[in-house]
Amino acid sequence: MHFRRCIRVFRALAGFLAFMGGCSDATKPEPGDPPVVVAGVRCDEPTWYVGLTDPQKQRNNSHSFTLQNETDQTIPIREIKPDCGCILPAQTPKEIPARGSVGIDVSYQASPVPGEFNHTVVVKLGAAEPGNLLLKIRGTIIPSPALHSEPRSLNFGRLMYNDTKTQTVVVSRYDFSRVRISRLTSALKGCTTDSEPAQDSEAMLVSVTVDAAALGPGFHSSTVQVATENSAFPSLDIPIKVDVGTMADLFRSTLLIDSIAPGGHHDFSVYRVGLPIDARPNVQNLVFTGDSDIQVDRLSPEKTGDGMEPWQLRVSSNAKAGVVKRGTLRISVSSGPSDVVEVPVIVFVK
Repeated sequence: MHFRRCIRVFRALAGFLAFMGGCSDATKPEPGDPPVVVAGVRCDEPTWYVGLTDPQKQRNNSHSFTLQNETDQTIPIREIKPDCGCILPAQTPKEIPARGSVGIDVSYQASPVPGEFNHTVVVKLGAAEPGNLLLKIRGTIIPSPALHSEPRSLNFGRLMYNDTKTQTVVVSRYDFSRVRISRLTSALKGCTTDSEPAQDSEAMLVSVTVDAAALGPGFHSSTVQVATENSAFPSLDIPIKVDVGTMADLFRSTLLIDSIAPGGHHDFSVYRVGLPIDARPNVQNLVFTGDSDIQVDRLSPEKTGDGMEPWQLRVSSNAKAGVVKRGTLRISVSSGPSDVVEVPVIVFVK
């Protein structure tokens, strides 16, 4: 991660040298940047060279492109469409008068990420021969103390309802200056944070722990706000996403017994296949409701031999063969009276 940050900064410095050596006035086109003519509309300076931008000092820049109509007909402007949300057209004229001109005013909000940038604004013309006139915005962002994290966001994925999971991000500055964290906060319930200095750099390691039991089932999103002592770039918001499952995810969805004789029995576990033992909640009570020929009892650990206490389903010896018996297991766990799971039961008696 540290190596990739070095590469970004080196590229930004290379851009700095290129601009210093090849462009004496950063707002003028570079040599060889010709005018463009599309559908009778001419732009003598179709590229705005913003030049070197320090986001610590100047985050917003503005410019006006002049479009000249070289025809005897008014040419409508159907749309002005930037390729990036960081570019905002400040003025959107509806047409260019015959033999006249208009200004297309745009503002550019500098990203804190160092390096060269190249954006395009498409002007869609409604002339007799419709065309798209491309206006370009180019420049270089120099390294600054702006904060960033790697990864940029934390996605905890889907957690079981009683899971706890921790992820770590590296918080650093683009110019590699020291990060001094003054406060870590998050509005996400059950989220705790901690930080420690990273090894061999001025960055900080921020650990974020999510307690699914405190969140409750469903999709949750929030941020962790990292507050620092830098006045120009004091804080950074790190997005968090987590999807918490329900208690039902821990249990089997259906108990299906496809062949059992009258008077026979079948041992089973109520938990989902593959669920780790330490993730299994204690079953406080289990009640079967349904066909009277079905009875469910809990086996003792001595009978199972593995300490997992599975359950046994028995079919009455008076049950008729060749029929399907149905019912429901109502499972209560020790974590609370409201934690109840219902598992359908289907038994084929043969």
